[in-house]
Amino acid sequence: NGGAAYPSSPYPTLIPAYWRGDVFAEGIVTDNVLLRLNVQNIFDKTYYTSLYQSAVPFVVQAPGRSVSISAEVKF
Repeated sequence: NGGAAYPSSPYPTLIPAYWRGDVFAEGIVTDNVLLRLNVQNIFDKTYYTSLYQSAVPFVVQAPGRSVSISAEVKF
């Protein structure tokens, strides 16, 4: 993902390309309980989501690794 060049400005700016790994798993605990695990950016790589061209170009860094666990319970 990613990778963009903005050569139209007087000072061309380049955002490097990137790959981000995400993992999802779920498991049935009982007939009524399902657990889910989500890990985004599993390798905690630094990458940038946006680039803004102005007098001083700047980039927005993407979040690092995040983990979430959820449960689905049926009554």
